[in-house]
Amino acid sequence: MSRSVEQVLLCGVTLLAFAGFPNVARREGTAEQDSLSVRAVRFYRAEQGQTRVKAFVQIPYQILGEPDRGDSLSYRVAVDVSDSTGLSLYQTSWRNHPSAEARKAGGMAVEMVDFAVAPGDYRLKVTVEDSLTGHKTASQVDVRGFSSPPAASDLMLAPGMRLATG
Repeated sequence: MSRSVEQVLLCGVTLLAFAGFPNVARREGTAEQDSLSVRAVRFYRAEQGQTRVKAFVQIPYQILGEPDRGDSLSYRVAVDVSDSTGLSLYQTSWRNHPSAEARKAGGMAVEMVDFAVAPGDYRLKVTVEDSLTGHKTASQVDVRGFSSPPAASDLMLAPGMRLATG
């Protein structure tokens, strides 16, 4: 498959993964808006014999405290991928500083994580820590790496995308 075709298909996967987040522009005060959501999709890279996982983390700004003064929120995202024994295989973290106005408007962020796994079962855990209050919110999703090349890649089955758990 040519690199440009693969990039186009990957963009389609990204759009489908975003579509998995119901009502991205939600009204304030819903229970769904007050929780962290993690979705993962996977695809097989035959030339490397590995499963690639793209995870999308939806962070509603309502889970963050409202700043007393200043015009920005601040949070830290921590990602941990562990195997079926609980051994941590991959960790990363980053900070983000959105405008406080985005919280008032019911806004949210969508962060993306990309990693590779060998055949087996894994758990992706994402924790968001509010830098102002120290409050932590976490969510996790189980991921399975392909044990053999699939009959058809998730990229080719994009209209009927499989979740990374199956």
